[in-house]
Amino acid sequence: MSFGGKSNLVDAVLQELRLSACADIFGDTWDGSDGVQKFAADYAPAVEPPWLVVMEPGETYEYMSPDEGFHRPFIAEGVLQVSIFAEDRQQARELGDAVARALNDVPLDWVGAQWRYLRLASAGFQPVGSTGPGVPTLFNRVLSFSYAYQGVL
Repeated sequence: MSFGGKSNLVDAVLQELRLSACADIFGDTWDGSDGVQKFAADYAPAVEPPWLVVMEPGETYEYMSPDEGFHRPFIAEGVLQVSIFAEDRQQARELGDAVARALNDVPLDWVGAQWRYLRLASAGFQPVGSTGPGVPTLFNRVLSFSYAYQGVL
């Protein structure tokens, strides 16, 4: 299955998840234009649980001296957050473990970046605000990965 070129970190992560065992575990059949999309960036479509959302809450930059063409190389370090939504705590934990296995130290690549690392740094549960009488209970397992890459401005 091919999804085309990877344009950024989140796109590269989503494509990696779709090529891993996580696609079967979550029930993601998205092929880039059709199917059930269980992996999303920044917000999720209305689908049955489980699903996950990938976000970049923060990134810092260390710039180096410009080259002869005034291009400025940098190293970016940041946090990638994966929020997994499932119907029970154990399922959310198991899905989180599967995502961690798929992404920890995976060699990602996208246009304009030289990859360094992606490693699970922490995990925990966060409350889901839309629970109550008549509303299905959801559990949100949040995985935080540390990453770094090199690029040029």
